[in-house]
Amino acid sequence: MMAISPGPEPAFVWKSYSRFVELYPVRTGWLVLWGRYEELGAKTWLNGSRIYPDFAGARRRIADAVMELTRRPALADEALILLSRAALPDHHPETIPPAL
Repeated sequence: MMAISPGPEPAFVWKSYSRFVELYPVRTGWLVLWGRYEELGAKTWLNGSRIYPDFAGARRRIADAVMELTRRPALADEALILLSRAALPDHHPETIPPAL
């Protein structure tokens, strides 16, 4: 796990006790971060991060991240329902640049 510092506001956040999943629009798609909070939110530990070029992949990762953190399918379903109701920004990712 890696500690992270505050940055821009996420487009979507799911939280349950000390666990979180966040979604950010980025230049090449959607960034999903997931992890845990400690010491009443004073420390944030990142368990994982992935960038997806399309929203469908990010949506699936959100469900998978909630399952990884909680082991409870009902909470993954809840996260997807909340995501479907979220007012996400209109986001059109650029194509992935060629490798160097």
